[in-house]
Amino acid sequence: MSLYKNFKVREKQKIQLRFEAFNFLNHPLPEFNATGNNADVQLKFSDANGNLTQTNQNENTTGKPLYTVNRRVIEFAIRFMF
Repeated sequence: MSLYKNFKVREKQKIQLRFEAFNFLNHPLPEFNATGNNADVQLKFSDANGNLTQTNQNENTTGKPLYTVNRRVIEFAIRFMF
């Protein structure tokens, strides 16, 4: 979500005030490999005997991220345009 307001200083100069919020509702965001163990990103196409299979044999990899992260980022900026 972004909000900004322009203020005219002179004929060709402006100051812009900006307010930006990322994940401003603070919902958990899905993320692959959040803990660094790569359990949810590695595909395995061989069974326990080493034979190739048509489907993924890694039960940790379901196609959905295993972890969620919560972080709200808010930025305020002033921009001078000339």
